[in-house]
Amino acid sequence: MIYPSVNNISKFFLLSLLVVAPFLTVLTSKFGFINPLLGKLLGGYKEISQVFIISVLFIGVIKNKRLSFNYYSTLLFFFAFYAILHVIGQVNLGLMFDGARYQLGYLVIFTLICIIPHAQERASINVDLLAKIVFIQTLIAVVVGVVEFFNPSIIGFLYGIDKDMMEHVTLAAGFRLISVFGNPINFGGFLCVGLAASYYLAVKKTKPLVWLAFWVYWIVLVFLVFFTLSRLALIAFFAQTILILMFNLFRREIVTKVFFITFLLVLMPFVFELLNSFDSLYERFFKLLSLETYTDNARVNNWFGALDNLHYFTNWLWGFGVGASNPALGSGGYMIENGFVSILIDFGLIGLTFYVAIWLLSFFIMFTIRKKLNNEFYFIFLFLVCFMLMSFGNDYNRNFPFVIYFWLVVSYLFTRANKYKGYQEC
Repeated sequence: MIYPSVNNISKFFLLSLLVVAPFLTVLTSKFGFINPLLGKLLGGYKEISQVFIISVLFIGVIKNKRLSFNYYSTLLFFFAFYAILHVIGQVNLGLMFDGARYQLGYLVIFTLICIIPHAQERASINVDLLAKIVFIQTLIAVVVGVVEFFNPSIIGFLYGIDKDMMEHVTLAAGFRLISVFGNPINFGGFLCVGLAASYYLAVKKTKPLVWLAFWVYWIVLVFLVFFTLSRLALIAFFAQTILILMFNLFRREIVTKVFFITFLLVLMPFVFELLNSFDSLYERFFKLLSLETYTDNARVNNWFGALDNLHYFTNWLWGFGVGASNPALGSGGYMIENGFVSILIDFGLIGLTFYVAIWLLSFFIMFTIRKKLNNEFYFIFLFLVCFMLMSFGNDYNRNFPFVIYFWLVVSYLFTRANKYKGYQEC
């Protein structure tokens, strides 16, 4: 077994990283103006945590003198091992470092958690605790987002810079809400994760008053998602909402039925009236119904532009190396904004096959052991739907904090499946 001190250190750093994750951008900006050294320390907390967690988990491997391989963890291990080999590739040192800290580090952490006996229970975080943490964080982000909508000067207070001087916050349709994330797309994506967490907690209570509070909260969330002006976040949010309605209709939850009817008859006309009062907003979101929105999108051009550089069979098979895809302008990497294409560019068709297999196996496990997961099923399902949809237009495979949520959920599913199905260790 892993020594208790190793468990505690790993869990402490993982838990602390999850707690501060959504606020690191604000904390780094705020304290960076007060003390540049403190700002850099906060900005590097992700990397510091990764190094400590991986180090203590390796100590756990040495202490245990054995690993626990099963059908699920073996797949994850081979993907992690294959990905680590790609630190040697056709990329410069800066890109490799970015790829390691944004992508490889979390994959290695949760692979180790999967293959070290009892590490999932003793050195990691379960889905229930993750959902509760995300719910509280979403409440804070929602409060900041609402205040920002009515008084944008709060952004200047939080970040130490006026909102109109920040990047990615202005479109022809107007200013975009960013809350504590510094990025409207990440804020919209996090609100979708928050929706999954709030639904999970509501299902656990199953009281009419709780459901009423949930749907009122849903109205606030959809309002904020809308004003991030992120069409992808809005698609993910409504996809989750459709699933929630289906879940609750099957559960015969009366408050949901009343809310749904009220929304269609009363709130929907109000929403259309609101859209009509903002012509640019109306045009932006209703272009989602046009095929040209997807075929002529700059992101799609980025995908095909990156794929055009796969000149040789070895490039297609092996990829360019970890960090080859990088969304930062001027980084020297390929700006792709698609998690699956990014995996292909970094790790080739072999890596993409591993990645897709992990996705398919995660869904298979989720439905296979649904009854054993109980209410956790709802959070996991809604989160994976959000992550997958957002990945089609963003590099969520390397986007913090979403990447850490993804590998945590995958490792949780894989270890739970092994426990419930009773497969033999390899």
